[in-house]
Amino acid sequence: MRWLFDRQEPLVEAVLGSALNAVWIGPAIYLSRRAAGEQAARRDPEGYALREALRTGTVPEEEATRAALPGYLVGQRRATWAALLFILGICLGLIVLALLGADSEGFVVLSGAVAVVSVAVAVLTLTRIRRLASLLRADPAGSPR
Repeated sequence: MRWLFDRQEPLVEAVLGSALNAVWIGPAIYLSRRAAGEQAARRDPEGYALREALRTGTVPEEEATRAALPGYLVGQRRATWAALLFILGICLGLIVLALLGADSEGFVVLSGAVAVVSVAVAVLTLTRIRRLASLLRADPAGSPR
């Protein structure tokens, strides 16, 4: 990323520096999310069960969680669309601003990458929501598999 803004550093060194950062950032993010998930499970077991059902794509066994899941999925679908539209609007505005006002290709690339990643995450989330909703419709009573 630095290379997009400060071209004094050779591209090869910038790529290697980014790869080195990814080596320690990836495990740090994974471990922090895992610890945060364990804390969330203790604080809000019902909400955690709903989030876990969406993350794993499995219908929960507990009847109360299963009953709350359709409403949760509707809310998550709306929130995903709203967040995606908001982020894409901001990215588009930043791209236009960078092209017209700042003439900064690096900022355009960065904003475009954020938009692409946001679309990919939203598509993944919406696919999980659709798949889980279809599993719920196919197996409403929670019959054993």
